Amino acid sequence: MRRLAYTMRNLFRVSNIGTFVFFIINFLVLMEIFGGVYEGDPRGYLYLVLIYVFSILLSLTPIGQGALCLMCGAKRITRTDMRSRIMPLAAEVFEKAKRESPLMPDRINVRVIYDPEPNAYAIGTYTIGVTEGLLSLPDSQIQGIVAHEMGHLALQHTLIQTLIGSGNIFMTSIVFSLELLKAILGISTVTTAVTGRRNSFLYVIFAGLSFLFVFCWTKLLTLFLRGSSRANEYEADAFACRIGYGYELAEALDHLTMGTPRSSYLQMLESSHPDPSDRIGRLQAMGAGYSRY
Repeated sequence: MRRLAYTMRNLFRVSNIGTFVFFIINFLVLMEIFGGVYEGDPRGYLYLVLIYVFSILLSLTPIGQGALCLMCGAKRITRTDMRSRIMPLAAEVFEKAKRESPLMPDRINVRVIYDPEPNAYAIGTYTIGVTEGLLSLPDSQIQGIVAHEMGHLALQHTLIQTLIGSGNIFMTSIVFSLELLKAILGISTVTTAVTGRRNSFLYVIFAGLSFLFVFCWTKLLTLFLRGSSRANEYEADAFACRIGYGYELAEALDHLTMGTPRSSYLQMLESSHPDPSDRIGRLQAMGAGYSRY
């Protein structure tokens, strides 16, 4: 019960408002487009809900976690030199993170992404992917970045994104594919029984336009997700600072973004991360003690 209460408190925080707006509106649009195919039959809506619930449950299983890692290109670390470098650093951060948030995952998987750019990602509910380029940084900066990703997992930022993302992707692709397949087959009895339309060619056009509308609508609503994501970045930074890695994170941010032009306002709206200088300023205000000058 304590873990459930903690999860619900983390899910329904102010920083997730944009994500929930995206979820509700996008789900209603999908229900209208695909549910309408069933000519008002309530069973059609029930099928969509069941598909969505199934996709959510699947995303939380090891199969779903593995699929997320596959999509991100995060692989098991097989090289001993990589393991001996990153695993002790991650284990030290995890120990401090666990003391700060006892209800965070009991274990963390660390996987490698073969990308030369230094970066790290929280994947699913208990995985952190580190790029090969991250290993070129000093130990302290690596720990600062890993502490930030631990914050995402401890605060369960990735949980809601996993649930909503997997649900929308799965439902949109599967339902559209099934309905399009029925129309292309041109079997009048099946097409008529399921869609009430005898002209499969026109239905193909309708289904294609519907899918295009969902795609464009999703792009628009992504702006809501970006806002939530930027708020979550600040929260993960604060978590890293609380467990003692504020200085290291600020130093890493400054090192990796030094000389990068400041983004315009419109670029910031589309960005999932706040301006690095703003993040460093907040870390300094929390007592990180970092200064480039």
